[in-house]
Amino acid sequence: MNTIKITNKNTTTHDVFDSIMLHYCYPTNMLSQDAIHRDYIMFLELIEQFFDSATKPSALQPFIFDRSLEGITLKKENPLGKLFYKLLVINNNFIDKNINLFIFYKNYELSEKANILLELASHLKFNEIIFTNNPITQSNNEGLREGDLINTFVSRLREASEKKYFKTKVAQRKKNSTQYFKKTKSFIDSFNTEQVDIYGIHVVLCYQTEPAKNMTLDRSADHINKFIKELSTDLTPNSPIGWWWKREYVTEISYCYHLIIFFNVKKITSNLETLQDYYCNYWNIATANQGIYFRPLIKNIDPQNQPQIYFNGLDWLLLQMKNMLMRDIFMRLKSTKNITHFDMGKLPVFNDTTSTNNNNMTNTSSHFNTNI
Repeated sequence: MNTIKITNKNTTTHDVFDSIMLHYCYPTNMLSQDAIHRDYIMFLELIEQFFDSATKPSALQPFIFDRSLEGITLKKENPLGKLFYKLLVINNNFIDKNINLFIFYKNYELSEKANILLELASHLKFNEIIFTNNPITQSNNEGLREGDLINTFVSRLREASEKKYFKTKVAQRKKNSTQYFKKTKSFIDSFNTEQVDIYGIHVVLCYQTEPAKNMTLDRSADHINKFIKELSTDLTPNSPIGWWWKREYVTEISYCYHLIIFFNVKKITSNLETLQDYYCNYWNIATANQGIYFRPLIKNIDPQNQPQIYFNGLDWLLLQMKNMLMRDIFMRLKSTKNITHFDMGKLPVFNDTTSTNNNNMTNTSSHFNTNI
């Protein structure tokens, strides 16, 4: 019987952004243009870090100045000031390369924190200022120092973070991801309760290069629905006892699905790799041979440091699912009224007369209203 322990581990913002970076690696270890040079993902992670640091009640202003009749001197540069300039370096790299970061994330909604930070930067006309990385430098003819402007930016950020509507939106987004993970964990726990020895295969379903260029959300949603229908009606001796999927987007492969198929190890009679190919062939059928699939990359784990992750595949998969759901706090695929981006299903009915070919399997695909 599998035991689930790893999900008690606190998931950090960095853990989630690590997961996002891995998501943008697709077949043959290629890195998508959506994350090329890794600067894009790092920039979004630093925005979250800067916002959280700036809005802590105990946070100090980025720069402390000493003003006297002799003039103005920089008394102290706090970590927040250094973090601002780190963000600035990456942003300037985008400008130098004539890159519009948000073209690459046109299918996603950034976090409320990122949106309000970028909105304030635009309101203060940061794009018209030549920052020198020296807070004592005058930014205009009225004697405004670069560091004063950055301090003002942080003060405005703190004011905005206290607005009720902002707090509500941030809390709701986090609550959604947390609830979806609780439902996911309950789904997995249902197998453990019945002492089923389960094994999950994690694959990414996506599209070949040419079909990916013109793929629409409606068409792709129809493909995944057809795929799940085929999966749920399979009555072979090795048929899955459950599945879980989440939709994402990568420019080169279009809408893609992180799919985890669960098997009862005690019932299957085929090699697991053979089962992977067999069931993923349903994706080729659903897409009229326009689809492809691959096993996603995973972060290297040192088994001596974290043996429970290395040796317990179920725990590891559950952690991946948690990171994928928490990702929506920072980057959420744009939702539509009638299309959900996450689902799971085929909860089994266990009893003494359950047949090997799962004929007594009850399809209770949750169809949560989860436009995350």
